[in-house]
Amino acid sequence: MINALGHRTGRSAGGQMEEYLLDLTKPYHNLLELCRGEHRQTFYWDMGVSAMEDENRIIQYCLSDELGSPLRVLYQNGNGDAYGYDEFGVDLYAPEAEQYGGKRYSRQGERQPFGYTGYRHDDISGTYFAQAREYQPEVGRFVSEDVIHGRNTVPKTLNRYGYCWGNPMQYVDLNGEDPITVMIIIGLAVAAALGTTGCGAEFDEEKRVPLPTTFSDYEYEHDLDEYNSKEYKKYTNCYAYVLDIVVDPITGEKFRKHDGSDKWAAQPGMFSPSEPFEADTTKQKYINMITNDIEILGWSIQKYDADSTEDLTGGYFIAMALIPMENEYHFYRQDKDGTWSCKRGADSVESGIEDPQVDAFENGYDLFGGYFYIIKECE
Repeated sequence: MINALGHRTGRSAGGQMEEYLLDLTKPYHNLLELCRGEHRQTFYWDMGVSAMEDENRIIQYCLSDELGSPLRVLYQNGNGDAYGYDEFGVDLYAPEAEQYGGKRYSRQGERQPFGYTGYRHDDISGTYFAQAREYQPEVGRFVSEDVIHGRNTVPKTLNRYGYCWGNPMQYVDLNGEDPITVMIIIGLAVAAALGTTGCGAEFDEEKRVPLPTTFSDYEYEHDLDEYNSKEYKKYTNCYAYVLDIVVDPITGEKFRKHDGSDKWAAQPGMFSPSEPFEADTTKQKYINMITNDIEILGWSIQKYDADSTEDLTGGYFIAMALIPMENEYHFYRQDKDGTWSCKRGADSVESGIEDPQVDAFENGYDLFGGYFYIIKECE
């Protein structure tokens, strides 16, 4: 069962219907509840699924590896299930093994739905649900093409069925579209455990990136009132706002209206879909995306260097912040008075922000991507 937004909300298995309650604010790690007849499971999330509760309010705790794959699902008394996978996610369940009560590993999908890297396991097809498409572990390939095309100069990106460029120990693909390095996940997990990111933590002044020392006098074509208008409010987001556009500059058509998915309005990379965005870090991936987009549009962009004496004129400053684990981004643009403004999703524009790095931190964006200068040369 697929809803109008393209999310899987249920399936029929063995003559019995399964129904899923999803958190539509997240592109993955978003299953909140599973119902199968009178059986119900509720899931609690941290960096991955951390606990499960059944209809009798019995809780099990999930212990996962650095890829997000559940290895143990335990009751409070320490009993439970053990799971195993090879490098590409093949289930190591073997009923003849003489360990763990007659079988070395439990069969995926019997007691809970999660498997390799936290994907939902389909015990009928033997595939994993990776949001954008299905993954088949026995061959280490997705069963359908990637929507992102490869690039001739980076040969490994040309295989649109490949999983994590053939390196599943270094990369993980949480949404079926964009592999990220495992080190990013580990770093975020450590930071969360130490309380160095997220709500309640204090901003680390030692990590502050200096604000641009010059103010832009750029005249934006589209002002706050236009973005807040009924015509464009639900069709534009922070990326459209920092690019100073309200419609697709290539086609002239309005963007897709906000619908709860991650495919609405303007998205980094949408103007250069044939370009690869391979990078060692999520930050560099987004820099590649916006750089390629801006070059396709005939403009220019450069990273702001506080030590540079270059005189920047004719353009304006933007700032970027990220939540790498969730592939979430946010952008700000500088106004004439030196303050900053942004458009949070389909909400109204927020102005008068003194420091975008602090604002981003307070709103849960734990990685600041820096400041950039855009010049619309084609104008």
